[in-house]
Amino acid sequence: MRRDERHEPDGIHEVDALIRQGRLREAEAWLRRRILAGGARDPELLSKWAGLLLREGRPEAAKRLLDRALAIDAACAPAWLNRGNAALHLERLDEAEACYRKALEIRPDYAAAYNNLAVIFKRRGQVDRMVAALKAAARAERRSGLPWWRRWVPGWRLQERGPLA
Repeated sequence: MRRDERHEPDGIHEVDALIRQGRLREAEAWLRRRILAGGARDPELLSKWAGLLLREGRPEAAKRLLDRALAIDAACAPAWLNRGNAALHLERLDEAEACYRKALEIRPDYAAAYNNLAVIFKRRGQVDRMVAALKAAARAERRSGLPWWRRWVPGWRLQERGPLA
């Protein structure tokens, strides 16, 4: 198959699938193309790119990108979540906690934000608060009917039954 015949992700959800499959270079290339083609004003695209920067161990660069995303749309819960992740990588626990709480203010059933709060509480030795955050994450997942990490996988129902043909 020639390079130009490869499947090009057509949406942000497929980029999530590329990331989960460990195909980070492809995901970053797709995001870069979309952002340069006019997506620089899309906070979710900027947040995805920042997530890749975090995976590469570049929290300061991710933080700058997320600040841009939040300047565009302060109600973008995924950007607040990733902003918290950047602060957590930089060991700024209070800042990370504030970002996760902002994400929960926007999206109250955001299980990933509860899970990340639990990480902060564990680092602080606040076991009771950690357990409460994990229970809140479990409740949020039950209300959604899916674990948070499954909600964004295209074709997840088919994948549950086995590999796609």
